[in-house]
Amino acid sequence: MADDSHDKLVDVVKKAPDRDWIEKFFEYANELLSYEEIDYHEGDDRLVISVQSDRIAITMNSRYVLVAFFNKNRMGFIVREGSGQIDDLIESAEGHYSFKTLQGEDTKPPEWIEFSDVSDYLEDDSIRQNWLTASSIEFERWNASPSKNSHEPLAQRMVTDTGYRDEVLNEAFGSE
Repeated sequence: MADDSHDKLVDVVKKAPDRDWIEKFFEYANELLSYEEIDYHEGDDRLVISVQSDRIAITMNSRYVLVAFFNKNRMGFIVREGSGQIDDLIESAEGHYSFKTLQGEDTKPPEWIEFSDVSDYLEDDSIRQNWLTASSIEFERWNASPSKNSHEPLAQRMVTDTGYRDEVLNEAFGSE
């Protein structure tokens, strides 16, 4: 079973535009899981990292927080409005939607934005902080994700274990 999951992960990762692009996604994902405000532990049902034929998605409870879309060659991330900089970011996004208000949500719901090169944005300290804060708010919202059965432990391992990440990337793109 683990071999099947590993092979599926390699096959999906191969769909990335290039090694650097998907490696950057996993670096951002690692930063997300390492963020001190996200009190994550192994087996936490609030976190789902799913692998589908056209994407690798990180969901916290019921909302995407970071996704690599292979069919669009874009990455997306969650943000919360509140500054002119975020408004400008939303305006310049290649893809955008507003999340619907969830039951019990007493603030304006977050926004979803997509870019072909998110590093232009997530390298900016204030945008990165907005993304991490928006993600931590989603993480704390509930006790378990409704998508928890879609969690792929090997994808999570790729986020946190750089040796395993290199192994998968080498299989997908050849050795560096």
